[in-house]
Amino acid sequence: MEITFLGTSSGVPTRSRNVSSVALRLTQRGEIWLLDCGEGTQHQLIRSNLRSSQIRRIFITHMHGDHIFGLMGLLASCGMAGTVSEIDLYGPPGLDRYIENCQKWSQMHLHYTLRVHTVAPGLVYEDADYSVTCGPLHHRVTAYGYRIQETDRPGRFDVEKAKALGIPFGPVYGQLKQGKTVRLEDGRTFNGQDFCDPPELGRSLAYCTDTIYCDAAVQLAYQADVLIHESTFAHQDQDMAEQRLHSTSTMAAQVAALAQVNLLFLTHFSPRYAPGNALRVEDLLAEAQAIFPHSQLARDFLTYELPRHRTITQSAQSTIAPAPVLDTVPVSPPPPHRYESLKHLAPSEFQDLVGITPATLRALVKLIPPKIGPRSSPPKTTVEPENQVLMALDYWRNHLTYRDVANLWNLGEATVAKLIREVKTHIANSSQFRVATPTEMKANPGQPIITLLSE
Repeated sequence: MEITFLGTSSGVPTRSRNVSSVALRLTQRGEIWLLDCGEGTQHQLIRSNLRSSQIRRIFITHMHGDHIFGLMGLLASCGMAGTVSEIDLYGPPGLDRYIENCQKWSQMHLHYTLRVHTVAPGLVYEDADYSVTCGPLHHRVTAYGYRIQETDRPGRFDVEKAKALGIPFGPVYGQLKQGKTVRLEDGRTFNGQDFCDPPELGRSLAYCTDTIYCDAAVQLAYQADVLIHESTFAHQDQDMAEQRLHSTSTMAAQVAALAQVNLLFLTHFSPRYAPGNALRVEDLLAEAQAIFPHSQLARDFLTYELPRHRTITQSAQSTIAPAPVLDTVPVSPPPPHRYESLKHLAPSEFQDLVGITPATLRALVKLIPPKIGPRSSPPKTTVEPENQVLMALDYWRNHLTYRDVANLWNLGEATVAKLIREVKTHIANSSQFRVATPTEMKANPGQPIITLLSE
């Protein structure tokens, strides 16, 4: 069981990270199973050491574009290559109609068997070697996490011991390997368990994205060898995570700790933590490792092979119990990007979080007239001047789009654009402030983005 990350960015691709997809290569059976298939996944496959001709099953978590927009291109290319005979596709309700309509309007005709399975919590797929279960996650749309479980393997049969006891080679060896008791022609009786090592526990992989912290993720990942969990936001941006129902680094680490997994891979990072920004994905890793030390950052084309449990004993096997039913785990909220929760911070903490000093913020606020909501019912949302400045700082400091800020502040995109332009105009018309240039910010990311000259 070998994992290869094909995409580790959330929402949109970046220069170094594509959108979501993970390949699980089952080496002994020559198959690849995909978990999600964001735009450009087939390009990532070409750049990797994986072969698309080995794709046998694809598991989709939810119907957001950054997890499914690569499907149709990949399926079409597999058909044109002529090297695939069948693919089974698993996902939430609506996936079948999406595939059907894409085929219809693009006039795509596949020359292999494609089966689309609508999943529900519980067992999704099972054969002699592996089983796949799914569980509900907590996101803005119906979303499921998946757990791939390898079947336990029989313990190694000690052939040399059987030979030393004069047991003749043949079908009796197979019976002994199965743990059966056999009686030889000379009257001797042997118990197969005396010739076999303890059973080897099967390996397991849990995949949870997109979701905010939820007990169902803990249940699904309980005692898994590897948990791949989304970490869209840093701990200090928990307000954004709660608005969009995504996880922070600390939420992912709490799931891993409570589920008692062996290894956590953080993935699905917001582009706001790309190199050059105040916070980077390495900061998210540090936050996670403070809670769950065995945390690692996923990156595109990172490959990890799940180790086999050759040293697991029967006593260890007996300790594995069903996952407990958990109460909701409280997550201490960091200061959100709203003035009411920031104004009590020390000046240095305020500047680190916001990008300007409290004095600069107060001076900017004096330039902006307060917004008065209309008398009509229902009233429209009004934005206080302090929050309007913070909104503009989000836009400039984190290199966001108006749409990003609109989603962050739960406002319309046109409203956000108007408010940010107003702040920019007031700064340009005032001689009280100095605005750092992009070159200066790149050279010294920690400096204030706007400075009050009289400060």
